[in-house]
Amino acid sequence: MIRTTGLKTKFIQKEAENPELGVYIIRWAYRPIMDKVNPDQEDSEEVESDYASWTYERFYHEPTLQEIKSTILDWCNNYYEKNGFYIDNKQCKLSEADRSTLKIKCEHNSESTVLIPCFNGAIELDSDTALQVLLRLNDYYEACKKIKENLESKIKGAESLEAINELDFFPTFPEDVKLNTSDLSDTVTKIQKENAINKQAVSFSKLIINTVELTDEQSLGVKYLYPD
Repeated sequence: MIRTTGLKTKFIQKEAENPELGVYIIRWAYRPIMDKVNPDQEDSEEVESDYASWTYERFYHEPTLQEIKSTILDWCNNYYEKNGFYIDNKQCKLSEADRSTLKIKCEHNSESTVLIPCFNGAIELDSDTALQVLLRLNDYYEACKKIKENLESKIKGAESLEAINELDFFPTFPEDVKLNTSDLSDTVTKIQKENAINKQAVSFSKLIINTVELTDEQSLGVKYLYPD
């Protein structure tokens, strides 16, 4: 699978490059290249240029629709791997298994620190702060995954090569997430304070629950505050 740029007029979705030898080219993910009307102005209006980009694959036989869809799905798995998650300007990418392992470590080692692997050096965080990072990282990946799976579902359901060509291969993914550990620490402190307040409120409520007159309906609404 090769990404290329060329004149718009040269885009042919299915081309028999050498039918005698059974050589075919399949193209997809067509996108016009935009040019600024005034290149010197950063906010200049953009218009379509005479060029476009697309991806293609060469087959040494006439491919079936199922083979074409399988090839494009393989491309999706590689092209849509989103890595836009940063901690203190360090790019972070963790597999689902790595995130799960670190999450367990955070939850069971609250007094220790945790190393979050990044491309240009690991970041050491206290367990509570590391857990916040993992939760946000998981949310980011899940959002990206849903968008990718939606496109893959449409590719699988396409009943013709022309239908594939009509798909939007450039959906809008979530913006890059850029976290700052100092801001995260403030968030963790706030969460810890709220948790402490909630625990104290529950403890106090349990102490006075039998001294407060409540209706049966009200009592059922707070039944877990009563002594066993």
